[in-house]
Amino acid sequence: MGKVIAIANQKGQVGKTTTAINLAVCLAEAGQKVLLIDTDARAGATQALGLEHTGSKRETLYELLTGKAEIETTIHDTHFSGLKFIPSDINLVEVELKFLNVPGRNMILRKALEPVRHKYDFILIDCAPSLGIVTTNALVAADSVIIPIHPEMYPVDGIGKILQTIRIIQDSEQNPNPGIEGFLITMYEKHTVTQSQIVAEIRDLFKEMVFTTTILYNPQTNGAESYRKLSGEVIAKAFKNEN
Repeated sequence: MGKVIAIANQKGQVGKTTTAINLAVCLAEAGQKVLLIDTDARAGATQALGLEHTGSKRETLYELLTGKAEIETTIHDTHFSGLKFIPSDINLVEVELKFLNVPGRNMILRKALEPVRHKYDFILIDCAPSLGIVTTNALVAADSVIIPIHPEMYPVDGIGKILQTIRIIQDSEQNPNPGIEGFLITMYEKHTVTQSQIVAEIRDLFKEMVFTTTILYNPQTNGAESYRKLSGEVIAKAFKNEN
C-alpha cells in the first residue's frame, strides 16, 4: 500500500513544487515506485516534467475529479524510470466552483486513489498555495504532509492555516490520519545570520519534526544531492513505521 504524502503550505514561493518534483525523482532513483500528482491549476510540476497540453487531448486531474475519466487513464509516464505522473491544467479552477455544494466533495481524490495505491511505494501530491477544495482533497487523501518553510521573517505565520486545516481534518471523519511527515527548510542561505537564527528557532519550536536535510539556496545547482538525502529520510521513516 503506497504512502501518500502531500507537500503543502498556504504561503507561495517556499519551494513546494521544486520539492515535489525533486523528491519524486530521487525516490524513483532509489528504486521506489512513485506517483506524483499535480493539484495546482498553474500546473508548474506538469510543465516542468514536459507534460502540458501540446494540441492532443491529455486526461488530467480535472477529468479524474469531475468523473470524466478513470484514474488509470490520467496516469502518464515520465522520462524517469519508476516515476508516473497525473498532470494538471487551468481547468482545475472550475472544480472549486462546481464542487462548492457537492456532498462528500473533499473525499473525491482519496476514493479515486484507492484502486492504484497498492501499485506504488509513494504517492506525492504537489499542492497549490491555497486551502480550497482541491488542496483539501489532497490533505484528506494524504497519510502525512511535508511542509516546506523558507527561513524568512515570521515563517511560522505562513503555516498556521495549513496546520489548522490538518487539525480540522484529523478531528473529522474524513481522515483522522494526516500527520506531519516533516517540516523542510528550503532556500536556506546558511551564511546569512538572520536566516541561521530563524532556522535555529524553527528547529527549537518543531524539534524532531524538522527534517535533518535542508535545501540550500544555490542558483548554480538544482539541489539534487540535498533531495537525495531527503529521500533517504523519507524512505527510512516509511520503513520504520511499517515495522
